[in-house]
Amino acid sequence: HYCVACKMSMEELNRTIDLLEEILGDAIKGLEENGEQLYQLVKQVINTRDIKKVQEVIKVLPAKDALLIARVISHYLNLANVAETNSRVQSTRLSLIKGEQLIYSFPDIFQNLLDKGITPDKLYEAICSQNVELVLTAHPTQVMRRTLLSKNNKISEVLGRLAMPGMTPFEKSDRLAALRREIAGSWLTDEIRRRKPTPEEEAMGGFAVLEQNLWNTVPKFTRVLDQAVQKYCNKSLPVGFVPVRFGSWMGGDRDGNDNVTHEVTRHICHFARWITADLYYKEIDALLFELSMFRMTDELKEAAEQANQRRKHTKTKYLTTLYKEFRSGIPEKEGYRLILAEARDRMLLTKRKYEDLITGVTSAPNEKAQEKMSHAGAGTYENAEELKETLRLCHRSLHAVGAGQVADGRLLDVLRRLDCFGLTLVKLDIRQEATRHSEVLDTITTYLGLGSYLAWNEKERQEFLFHEIQNRRPLIPDDLPTTPRVKEVLDTFKVCAELGPESLGAYVISMCRTPSDILAVELLQKATGSASPLRVVPLFETVDDLIRAPTTMKELFQLSWFLERIKYKQEIMIGYSDSAKDAGRLTSAWELYKAQEKIAALCKEYKVQVTLFHGRGGTVGRGGGPTYIAINSQPPGTIDGRLRVTEQGEMIEAQFGSPGIALRTLEVYVTATLQATLMPPAPPSDKWRAIMDQLSSKACPASSRSMLPPSRPGTSSTTALPSAR
Repeated sequence: HYCVACKMSMEELNRTIDLLEEILGDAIKGLEENGEQLYQLVKQVINTRDIKKVQEVIKVLPAKDALLIARVISHYLNLANVAETNSRVQSTRLSLIKGEQLIYSFPDIFQNLLDKGITPDKLYEAICSQNVELVLTAHPTQVMRRTLLSKNNKISEVLGRLAMPGMTPFEKSDRLAALRREIAGSWLTDEIRRRKPTPEEEAMGGFAVLEQNLWNTVPKFTRVLDQAVQKYCNKSLPVGFVPVRFGSWMGGDRDGNDNVTHEVTRHICHFARWITADLYYKEIDALLFELSMFRMTDELKEAAEQANQRRKHTKTKYLTTLYKEFRSGIPEKEGYRLILAEARDRMLLTKRKYEDLITGVTSAPNEKAQEKMSHAGAGTYENAEELKETLRLCHRSLHAVGAGQVADGRLLDVLRRLDCFGLTLVKLDIRQEATRHSEVLDTITTYLGLGSYLAWNEKERQEFLFHEIQNRRPLIPDDLPTTPRVKEVLDTFKVCAELGPESLGAYVISMCRTPSDILAVELLQKATGSASPLRVVPLFETVDDLIRAPTTMKELFQLSWFLERIKYKQEIMIGYSDSAKDAGRLTSAWELYKAQEKIAALCKEYKVQVTLFHGRGGTVGRGGGPTYIAINSQPPGTIDGRLRVTEQGEMIEAQFGSPGIALRTLEVYVTATLQATLMPPAPPSDKWRAIMDQLSSKACPASSRSMLPPSRPGTSSTTALPSAR
C-alpha cells in the first residue's frame, strides 16, 4: 500500500520487538502467579518449530494455563504489530529527512502529472474540486477496543521518542519506564469483549479513531497538501478547504440488525455532537489565549463590540464560574478575544445541551443560559456555518492587518476541521433493506382501502408513488395500525427528519432492484415531514442487480421531477461481497466494472453528476486490495474527482489506528483520486474485453451463468480489476 523503502534495518526492528518482548515478559513475571514458569513455557511454544510437539505441549495443559499462553502470544503479536507500524512511520520520516520522494506522495504524483502535460492551473482546479469520503463501518469484524487503541498509540508514541537522537540518560530511563507502564497496563486489560458489542459500543470504537487520531491528523495532512500545492501550483488552498471527509454506518446500518433502532440512531448522533462540541471547546479556548492582538479591521471591531454587549446581557453563573481568566473582563481593545469568548460560551452550552439529551436530564442552569443567549441571538451551535463565519472573520482581519502567519496557524487548522468534521464528527448514513419500505407502504395502502402495495406490479407501484409524491395531502393517517416492524421504519424516518442533513449523510437502500424501491424512500421522507430530505442512494449488490442497475436508473432519469429533486447529482452504491458470493470473485469484478461503465455513460447522457460509492472490505473476497491500484483500476470517467468508499472493521485500525499511518493513508487516497481523474487508464481493445467475458463465464458457478449478458463492444474499460488482483 505505502511502497516505502524500509530504511530502518530489520536488525533494528528486531531489536525493538525484542525490547517489547522483554518488557512484556517482566510484566508477566511480576503480575502473574508462577509468572516465570508461564513465560518460559510460552518461549518453549514459540521457539518450537514442530507443530506436533506444540500440540503435545498444549494438550496436557489445563484450560486455564492454555488460555494464559494464548493471551501472552496475542499480546506479543500485538506489540510486534505496534513495532512494525512504528518502523514504517520512522522509515517514512527518514526518507523525507533525506529529501527522498515517496511513491504516491503529493510531490511524486504532482510532478508526474505536470510532466505528462497537466498545467498547474488544471492541477490546482482538480485538487480544489476533489471530494473523497471514507465511510467507517463495523462489518465484518469489530474495530479494536477504544482502551487498547489508546494504549497502542501511547506505546507507539514512546517508541518514537526513544528513536530520537540525543537523549539524556534521564530521558531514556524515563521513556523506558513509560513503556513498561503502558505494556503492564495492556496486560492487565481485558482485550476480549465478553459480550456482543451494542451498536453504541461499535460507534464508540469508530469515534475513538476519529477523536484520538484523525482529529489531529487531518489539519497536519492538509498543511502537507497545502505546502505541495504552493510548490507545484504556486497557489494556496482555499481557506478551510479539506479534500477528505468521513461518514459512518455505525448506528445507522439497520439492514439485518434489529438492534439498530431509531432511538439508537438518535443517541449516537447526539453523542457524536457532544464529543465534537468538547473538542471544539478546547480548540476555541486555546485560540482565545493565542489571539491576543489588538490590531483589527473595522468589520471585526464592530462584531467584537456586539459580541461584548451580548455577553454582558447574558452572563450567567453557569458560564462564568468555569473561567478563571479575565475575571474583570476582557479588555475592549482585544477584539479577537471578545468574539472568541462568546463562541466559547456557545460551544459550552452546545456541549451541555447534548449531555442533557444523552442522559435524559434537563439542567435548569443550562435552560436559563440557553434562553438568555437565544433571546440575544446567540444560542447553541446547530450548524457548522455559524462557527465558520466567526472564525473566517478573525482570519480575514488578521490577514488584513499583516498577521497572516498567525491566521494560518491554529485558527486555520480549526477552520479545516470544521470543513472535514462539521459539528458532528461524522455524518451517519441510514441503511435499510428495500422490502421493509414496501411493508410500510402496503400497510398504508391496505388501511386506506387502495389495495395491497405488495400485490401491485412495478408499473402500478410507480404510478402510486409518483402521484403521492406530488400530492399535498398527508399520506399517513394518525390512527394507522402498525406492527412493530412497520412502526420502527416509520419512527426511523421521523428521526431522520428531526436530525436533518447536518448529522446524517445518505439513505442507502440495500437490495435495491427497481425504480419503485427508490421512489418509496422519497415518498416516506415526504410523508414523515422531512424539510431537508436525505439523498437516496440505491445499493446494487448481486450480479443480477448490477446488470439491471443502468435500466433502473434510466427509468428514473426520464422523470423530470426526479432530476429536479436530485439537482442532477446522483450517488450510486455498488456492493462487492454479495456479487462475489453468488458469482465468484472474477465474475463479480468484471460485472462491477461493466456496471460502472454503463452507469457513467448513462449519467453523462442525462447530464447527471454521479458519485460511485464502493462497498469494499479488507479481504479480496470483499473487494479489498491496495488503495492506489484499486482506485486507478476503475473505468475511465467513473471517478472524476469524487469517491466514496467504505473502510470496514479491521481495516479501520490498519488504515487509521496510528497518526503516522493515517496521514499516509489520506495522502494515498487523494493522490490516487487525482491521478484517476486527470490521467485515467486507457480503454482496452475489444479483444481484451472478449477474453474477460470468456474468463468470467468460465469462473462463474454454473448456477449463475444464465444471468450473464455478453459484453457490449466499444465501451471504455481497463484490464486492471481491483477485486481480481
